[in-house]
Amino acid sequence: MRVFDLSPKSSDESPSIIWKGKPWILSRVILRSIIMITAFSVLLWIELFLDLAFEALWGIPIAAWTGLLVFSIWMIIISDLFLIKASNTYTLRKESLEITTGLVTVRSFVIAPSGFANMEVIRTLTSRILKTGDIIIRTQDEPHGDKKMIMIKNAKEVADKIRDVMSKPVVRLGR
Repeated sequence: MRVFDLSPKSSDESPSIIWKGKPWILSRVILRSIIMITAFSVLLWIELFLDLAFEALWGIPIAAWTGLLVFSIWMIIISDLFLIKASNTYTLRKESLEITTGLVTVRSFVIAPSGFANMEVIRTLTSRILKTGDIIIRTQDEPHGDKKMIMIKNAKEVADKIRDVMSKPVVRLGR
């Protein structure tokens, strides 16, 4: 029995796409959230210890003001992660790697095997634990130099896929 996939394909999907990704921010959102919850807990404990938590400031308890302040700071420190995720897309095709960056001004850079120089995978201790990393692609294009793929989930496996595509010899037949 054969099963056919009749679901509509988006215009971005192509049979030549090997891997497509965006920065993986979940682990960093969780880490920053844990830090903010810890900070709130310490501040609340200090307020309770000093008997200030239920004192009113403009009719609202200081503990509520502290919660609002910590929540506001948390929103600010995670918003950059969502901007990074929204503004970066990486597409590995059978014949090239495309790095797209930007929200207002979108820049797309395509690296073909003939322009590929080398690659570096950067994984700190934290990123090894979280199985993420940054991949730096060095090209032969001097003015544009290095292209960075940031916060890649399973960076080592993605780098292996990129290496497979970029190591294929390019043969051009002239007339």
